[in-house]
Amino acid sequence: MRRIYQSALRSAAFLARGSRRHERFASVRWRSSIARHSFDARDREAFEGFEYEEFTADGAGHPGSEDAASEPSAGADDSSAGRREPDFTIRDGELTALDVSSLPKRQLLYCMGRSSALRLDGEGLWKGYQDRLAALLDEMTSEDVTKVLQNLAYAKARLRVGVDSDVLTALLRHVARHIRDYDNEGLTRLLYSYAKGQWDRPKFLDFLVSEVVDRLKTFAPRQLTRLLVAAANLPSPDESFLTVLAKKAMDEFYTLPAEGIGELIPILVRLHMHMEPSYILKVNAVLKKRVCWWSNPALIVQAVYPAVLNDICATATLKLIFNRFLSLRVPLTYPPAPTGDHSADDAASSEERRIAWSEYGREVARVNEYLVPLKIMEMWLRHDNQEALSLFSPHTLHFLERIRSNTVQYVDKFNVPEQPFVLQELANVTETLGFHFVPAIYGPYLLKLTDPRGRLLVEWDRNWELYPPYRREYHRDFTMRKHRYLTAEGWTVIKVPLDAFRVLETQDEKNRMVARFLLQYDLAHMRLPAAHEDTHADGASGETGHSSGDGSVTDPSVFVLECTEGYGQAARP
Repeated sequence: MRRIYQSALRSAAFLARGSRRHERFASVRWRSSIARHSFDARDREAFEGFEYEEFTADGAGHPGSEDAASEPSAGADDSSAGRREPDFTIRDGELTALDVSSLPKRQLLYCMGRSSALRLDGEGLWKGYQDRLAALLDEMTSEDVTKVLQNLAYAKARLRVGVDSDVLTALLRHVARHIRDYDNEGLTRLLYSYAKGQWDRPKFLDFLVSEVVDRLKTFAPRQLTRLLVAAANLPSPDESFLTVLAKKAMDEFYTLPAEGIGELIPILVRLHMHMEPSYILKVNAVLKKRVCWWSNPALIVQAVYPAVLNDICATATLKLIFNRFLSLRVPLTYPPAPTGDHSADDAASSEERRIAWSEYGREVARVNEYLVPLKIMEMWLRHDNQEALSLFSPHTLHFLERIRSNTVQYVDKFNVPEQPFVLQELANVTETLGFHFVPAIYGPYLLKLTDPRGRLLVEWDRNWELYPPYRREYHRDFTMRKHRYLTAEGWTVIKVPLDAFRVLETQDEKNRMVARFLLQYDLAHMRLPAAHEDTHADGASGETGHSSGDGSVTDPSVFVLECTEGYGQAARP
């Protein structure tokens, strides 16, 4: 009996040691997993440049508040443990009337961040910030200077704020003197702010690029792709620098997340590196593994979309991608639009309708996240890769037919592939001239100035030049691909020359130029003065916010909307 008891004790001790060892191993794995995911979130938040919508008005957690300013770097741990609430409160409504001449450093950083996020461009507001910066520059750390440069870059890009040359020079000199205080994350954010603000300081840019190249081996894979995106959007990008970054990123391609893959491939295409056999093999091998691993279709879309459109994926990879979308049951149908009694004007009913439409808009945006890129990839298969399409299984072909037959909906007029402001001036001119073009949806595209019966579209020849520099490459590819696919499907695309229009000074000259250009085509049936006058009379120029479908059009693949801006807030029948 004693032997049995001792044997049982030894067995229990052995199991306890094994259990403790397993717990330590599980704890290490859990902590490493948390650190990896927190790095991705922290990395993305730091680089995207202080989109402050998630920060509260009292400054808690805000990059300009004390708790953020006291962090050692932008890449520090995001844990809220040990943070203190700021002992000051500046409400958003007080920013434009605030006297910034005596603000301390942390309050100044907070106010600049909030003003940039809220897009406040009051008279003298940013000039006051810059005057105060000049007085506080000696007190600022490297993290403070980085935040200031990013805020100024956003203010210049979004609000067209003029940046004082002396202040900018002083900030860049501070960076040069303390360059060793900047870690890799800080260098990434500096290059990003330079590209965002389109600063004209070539000597400083050469200095910053040389510092990045010296530390190139120490950058994390995700930082490499962010550096590459920033370098590609510089005022005068250095192709040799882009090539060095792209080769280093391809060396780390196996460890890139979906976002990094989606950002890297268009730059490889721009540098003509995407057709190298070794890179093609690596991209296809990685995408095959990732597509099989990922269960989130949003990640798959983000990674494979540029690879598919740039013809990097092999036929086997294409079949795997679309079969994976089919097995994941990607949502392709929209929820029913909210209904209710619109005659009730009480506050409770209005609030309920607002909440219902807001929820509906989120659901539509979620479906569009998958449906719009899938429809573009389906058009690419039909027009650019019919050989691969002929090898797909019947189930996959039926899935592609479902994608093609589903009509895209756009609820939020700003959450669209092309922003409304791009064609607004051209729409105003054509309306003044008496042309009655209507907006329509065809495939994944929202077409603003169309004759749906004659399949005719009027647009600028270079839409992408109206976007900020950091978005032009994407929209250049999007616009040229759209025009090519529409032409292949029987549309006539009239491309009004944008450069010739912009050099004209008076509105009459612009109107005559567009009229002469449009009259070269047979558009007499689109000049309907009566309809034009009715549009002015009933105010249906897009301010009403209603959009409804018209199923009476001869071509069922073209979905016509009632008014130019009206796809913004209402559902189709």
